[in-house]
Amino acid sequence: MSCSLFVLFSKVATAYFLITLVLAGVCDLRYRSVPAHLERACFFFAVAGAFEKTLPLFILKLSGSAFCFLLFFIIYTVTRGKGLGGADVRIFAGSCAVLGFFPTFEALLIGSCLGSFCLITHHRIPNAPRTTIPLITFFALGCFVSKSLSSSILHTFFTMYVHSSVSTLN
Repeated sequence: MSCSLFVLFSKVATAYFLITLVLAGVCDLRYRSVPAHLERACFFFAVAGAFEKTLPLFILKLSGSAFCFLLFFIIYTVTRGKGLGGADVRIFAGSCAVLGFFPTFEALLIGSCLGSFCLITHHRIPNAPRTTIPLITFFALGCFVSKSLSSSILHTFFTMYVHSSVSTLN
């Protein structure tokens, strides 16, 4: 009985994470910044959504989130806040806790491709220079695209590569 409560809690927290991610995406699109209380709520619900039945799995998800935070924080400090904002770093780290390490990068890849397509086709993004995209907005779109697909895009790509390299060896 208690395991089903943990799973239910995780599902509800994940749903709230996705809702706050959409709200953060709308704020990033409209105002070019994410309010601090919204990014904290997004991070809190992501960590709460990572809570699973077993403690080692929860610790593994949190360690992946810490690694993701460290990786994007290094990018943030090297670019001095021009490439990524602080809200981007915290939301990506939180999403890594709830979605997983590779699905987060898959959503980031999909979102970056959608944002780049938007820049290339010269669609006007409100309150944005012509060389930047609201990354949280396109990351949220990437999350929904990657979650709506039945199989992972990166997993499919890597298995095709492995199968093609195995077939050429025979």
